[in-house]
This record gives sequence, C-alpha cells and structure tokens, in this order.
Amino acid sequence: RGMCLPDDLNDVPPFPPSPAAKGWGGALLAVVTFHFLVGMAWIFCLSLWDGTFDILAATVGYFSVRKETAYSIQGVWCYFVICVIDSVWGSLRLFFLTSQITHLPRHTTQKTTYKVALVFSIFVYFLGACIASALFIILRRQVLRAQQMINNFLLNPNNEDIALNANQQPNQNDNNNNNNNGEIQPFLGPSFNISTRESSSIKQRRQNSNSGQSDELNTI
Repeated sequence: RGMCLPDDLNDVPPFPPSPAAKGWGGALLAVVTFHFLVGMAWIFCLSLWDGTFDILAATVGYFSVRKETAYSIQGVWCYFVICVIDSVWGSLRLFFLTSQITHLPRHTTQKTTYKVALVFSIFVYFLGACIASALFIILRRQVLRAQQMINNFLLNPNNEDIALNANQQPNQNDNNNNNNNGEIQPFLGPSFNISTRESSSIKQRRQNSNSGQSDELNTI
C-alpha cells in the first residue's frame, strides 16, 4: 500500500506531471538543495541525529521529483509531512535557544553555525512544506481526473473517439499512433492504454444489423 496516503491514492506509480506540476517540481528541487545544506550544517555542529534526519528528508524530496517525466506522489506527500514535523521541532529548538535551555557547542565557529542553521532551517522547512503541499494538490487532482476518465470509458465502451489525458490536452502524435495500433490514450503515458476491441465489435454488430435491415427493405 502507498506510504502516507489516503485509500484513493494508494499504490499510484510515478507518472508524467503536468506543466504546472513541473514548475512546482523545480521549486521543490531548489528547496531540497538547501535542505541538504542544512543537514550538513547540523553535522558540522556535531548534531548528528538532526543532520542525518535532514539529509534523509532531502533525499526523499529529491527522488520524488528528480525525473521530469515521472513524479512520485507518495514521495511528495511524505516530504511534506517531514517538513511539517521539522518546522514544529525547529520552532521548539528556537524557543529553547532563546530560553538558554539548549547546550550550544563550545567552539565559537560551531556555535555561530548552529544559530544561523537553526534560524535558516525553520525557513527551509516551512518553504518546503508549502511547495510540497501545492505540488501534491496538483498531482492528486491529475491522478483523480485520470482515474475518472478511465472509469467513464469502462462504463461507456461505445464511445470510440476518446483521446483524453489528465490535462484535457490530447497529444496529436500519440493519437495518430493510437489510431494505427487500435488503442486510445486516456492518460499522460503509454502505460495507461486501453484496448478498443470491445467498441470495435459493437461497431461491427451495428453495421451487420444495419445491412440486414437494408436487405429486408430491398426484399419488400
């Protein structure tokens, strides 16, 4: 089952994103880069647990959108959850720091790096949560729209002119290939092809019925 996802989005494989999703994906990659730098700063300050956790979180975000042709909605959602948790934990650590509860490193360089990394990390966590949330909403709508199109086709196999994708923008080249191969393209990828043999058989029976009626009229 899909990780961190509701039931209607479990086991969704990576799929091609829409142009809007690609824009948010590029922004997420930029945030992931800063997230990785924050993790390295924690390790430099001898906060090994925080550094390791942030590097792992940045890795999850990176592998979610590293391919422009296949985004992982599970990875985007999990990165959003991690950023929210980090934001809360970072705010608590900032409170502890201002209250002089936190034990800072002894060396001046590490102490300064710790303070700068703490303030900067909260900004990175919050920005990552916002971008991941926006990207997840776009991807979720795209997946649900594609699933609805496929269900509509399965419920109405008589429709022989379906050439839709998740953005309501059919690809002309894909449509030509599909017409030659006897397949349709209801989604943004070749892995979602649906055979039209059933609709073709219905069309053949309809033609046979019409020809039979024409013969009876000619006989009369």
